[in-house]
Amino acid sequence: MKTVGRKGGVAESPRLAYEEELLRGEAVEMVGGMLKDLGISQRELAQRLGVGEARVSRILSGRENATLGTLASLGHALGLRFSLVAIPYEDRHGGPAADDPPPPPWLAREQKRIAGTAKARGPADG
Repeated sequence: MKTVGRKGGVAESPRLAYEEELLRGEAVEMVGGMLKDLGISQRELAQRLGVGEARVSRILSGRENATLGTLASLGHALGLRFSLVAIPYEDRHGGPAADDPPPPPWLAREQKRIAGTAKARGPADG
């Protein structure tokens, strides 16, 4: 079994480093786009989150690695929910999952279900 990890805080695999940067970039672009389109300043977002403007600046510049909890808080402050969708690699050659069987059929159904969700439901929505 191949291992995935970090050595000295740096991703061991170029593919892993790429995937981390891609995910981080997508999150930053999404939040930044929402702020722009809604006319919300970083200062206002910081107030909504109860954090300093410097922290919001670090998150939006990609200098701070946002946790899933941070993304949930950002979404809540903007009235939206981030959704996690697993997308299988087309080519797993050379990676730790290279010898795994194909992804299960339910994964494709889940992708379609999430893509078709029109609105984020909350606890009161049942």
